[in-house]
Amino acid sequence: MIKECKNRHNQKIVFELSGDLSSDNLVFIVHGLGGSKDQKHIQTISKAFVEAGFKAVAVDTTTGFGDSEGDTINVSATSYLQDLEDVVSFARTQDWFREPFVVAGHSLGGIATLLYANNHPEQVKGIFPMSTVVSGKLWRSGKSEAKFDEWEAQGYFLKVSKSMPGRSGKIGYGLARDLDKIDSLEFAPDIKCPALLIVGSEDPGTTPAMHEMLFAKLGGPKELHLIDKMGHDPTLQTELDELTQLIVSWAKKL
Repeated sequence: MIKECKNRHNQKIVFELSGDLSSDNLVFIVHGLGGSKDQKHIQTISKAFVEAGFKAVAVDTTTGFGDSEGDTINVSATSYLQDLEDVVSFARTQDWFREPFVVAGHSLGGIATLLYANNHPEQVKGIFPMSTVVSGKLWRSGKSEAKFDEWEAQGYFLKVSKSMPGRSGKIGYGLARDLDKIDSLEFAPDIKCPALLIVGSEDPGTTPAMHEMLFAKLGGPKELHLIDKMGHDPTLQTELDELTQLIVSWAKKL
């Protein structure tokens, strides 16, 4: 079912709530840059958690390509984190809310889950950052500095969605400035809850090597899985099926 609430800036946040509302297990899911709750891999993540006995809340951030109010020009890891915090705050007023809960996210949504778990450890019983940004420094390392210079000079770049035809938006340079201040490797040892890391073996931007660095630093029970030949997003049905199996297996252990 589609629901909505307001964030701290009085913008409408739209989210999808699915699963058995009487379940004591709850997960919040955040999409990646220029994404939405309706992307196939986000829907797959949500359905996998529901299969494992969870209620799932798939969030459209206010700086994504989904149904929430807001503008992509203002996107940052911090904006993603704040929207997640604000949806959780609203959920607390609902009879389906349970704590502790799992936080899950893809790419930029992944680092938002890491930040959330670090800032609110008492609320989180598990994290699933998939194909996650690990740090601003590492995120920059695989890209041309000339591209960053061009992005900074113009103030934005135009992102066109591959998974959602017809959707596009201007990505403000504030994203780069924000990520430059964030390094999950610094606080990962303080994250003691169970963690599931999944990344494609051919992911060019948030590489397996970056995930191995994060895996080594995380302070609690942890799993790292590579999906063979997958890029940044799972697109083939075989990749989505493997993703489902990995999530269900891990979530049931919680």
